[in-house]
Amino acid sequence: MSASTASRLLMNRAAAATLILTLLSAATAWGYRIVAQPEDAYEFLLNEITLPRSVTGSVGFLECAVCVASSLRVTATTTYQLDRTQMTLSQFLEAAENILQTRGAAENTSVIVFFHVESLRVSRVRIEQIR
Repeated sequence: MSASTASRLLMNRAAAATLILTLLSAATAWGYRIVAQPEDAYEFLLNEITLPRSVTGSVGFLECAVCVASSLRVTATTTYQLDRTQMTLSQFLEAAENILQTRGAAENTSVIVFFHVESLRVSRVRIEQIR
């Protein structure tokens, strides 16, 4: 093996080692990043959920077909939306009832319940009609 070949081999090994160390340190730095998720959501069909009847009520639902019923509390600060139009709870309940009375509409209407992960309090409830 000539001196120039040995020198190139040594440089290639050094470059490969540098690349590996750089990639490992980048992966390690990414592994320590903490991402907070202050809000989460459930999505149901309108006929699969029980809506609150008062501003201090709760939203009732089944997370799965064999799960025990769950509920999340609403508060006076919970907002209600129909297709992203904000409305009062009474207007929201009236709109939901009208959709439920329309044949086949409930199966094409989703309800998204957004809640704070730590407190499990509902921040907003949105009805979205699937078109």
